[in-house]
Amino acid sequence: MKQCVNCGSDNFSTLYRFLYGGDTYYGGTARPIHVMACVGCGLIRLEAATHGHDAQDIHDFWWEKTWLDTYKAFHARIIKSFDGKLDSLEGKTKGRNILDIGCGCGFFLAAARARGWKTAGIDISQPAIDYANTVLGLSVKHADSSDAGFADNAFDVVTMWDVIEHLEDPVAVLAQARRVLKPGGIIVIETPNAESLFHGLAGLSYRLSLRTFRYLISRIYIPSHVYYFSRATLGDMLRRCGLEPEAIRHSRSSLFSDLDILFAANRSKEVWARNGVFKTLTALMLRLSDGIGRPYRITAAARKA
Repeated sequence: MKQCVNCGSDNFSTLYRFLYGGDTYYGGTARPIHVMACVGCGLIRLEAATHGHDAQDIHDFWWEKTWLDTYKAFHARIIKSFDGKLDSLEGKTKGRNILDIGCGCGFFLAAARARGWKTAGIDISQPAIDYANTVLGLSVKHADSSDAGFADNAFDVVTMWDVIEHLEDPVAVLAQARRVLKPGGIIVIETPNAESLFHGLAGLSYRLSLRTFRYLISRIYIPSHVYYFSRATLGDMLRRCGLEPEAIRHSRSSLFSDLDILFAANRSKEVWARNGVFKTLTALMLRLSDGIGRPYRITAAARKA
């Protein structure tokens, strides 16, 4: 294990070990997974997660084979789902120049453009970028999110929706985000909550079974994710990168917690996506997790001083 990307510690504890068997959702191949926690700062990292060209391949598969058709089918509904995010952003800044890192096929940027924002985006998935540029008429670059060549102090807002958990070096990306933000500009990040009820139940089932029941763990800790953040570890990383958190809160709704879209994307591929009882139980679990203050997502907003 190398040094922690956040605090530099080389001391880690092992939380879980299991064999990821691959699935049709990510197109991944079987590989061992070690879930590690930094003793210094608490940041959770997956060892043996996808890296390099493997990460590129898995994201192209994810967009082209799993999500792109579903996004097209739910186009209007998905764009409408971004109204709440944009309402919040418009209450935090007067500027209307936005960069979306990991923009996918551009639906968030399309929603922002319709409300008068000047938009730019980057992503690593060519199928998603092609859709954003040719169908939606956006300006999206195929670029690694650590440096896409934007000028210093170019944007009022930078967003990262379900992106930071995929990055091999999130500190480098946050440093670039800070560079391209104007003084007083804001970055907003949404990511899975490492302290969610789902994560807690998966870990509990693993421990109570004396490490023999690994199904829930293997559904929570997936190989396209490299890091899992709590409110504390995300806030710590933002501060270390020169970004001052204004709020790190639990997210009670998100595009990726929309069960209709999630289940529709996987109905032809996964047994669970065709199971109405499972969908109902999942919806109840999401509601319960919200109610007890341990929802599946967190959202952070931070400013460039």
